[in-house]
Amino acid sequence: MHVRALNLIALVPLLMCDLNTAVVASPPKSSIQATYVIGRAETLEEMNTPRLKKMAKITKARAINIARTAVKGAVGRVDLENEDGNVIWSVEIGGQELAIDAGNGKILSFESLKSSNAQTELKSSPRSLKD
Repeated sequence: MHVRALNLIALVPLLMCDLNTAVVASPPKSSIQATYVIGRAETLEEMNTPRLKKMAKITKARAINIARTAVKGAVGRVDLENEDGNVIWSVEIGGQELAIDAGNGKILSFESLKSSNAQTELKSSPRSLKD
């Protein structure tokens, strides 16, 4: 119940904004930073590569469990991504896309899949959910 209360607080800016109004913020940094390899453009925004899998400290299954603890609903696409130098698990669940730090399991952001313009970030204190 405590975790769900935190989610509602994090989503207040999303609920208060008009769906036609973009809430733009720079994404929080993950605990694992992926460097760009000169001469290899595919490393800039890579997904599910062996390099990222070696860097990730939490598994895909753990990322899904963290997402399920935070949001109810069916799990959709789950990808390990280099998002602007941040190694994250991107988990689609219950109409939301969660960015989960691939190093420590903290939820870095929630994004509504219903409106590509509406986004809320967890800036103050991303949390880690323990087993």
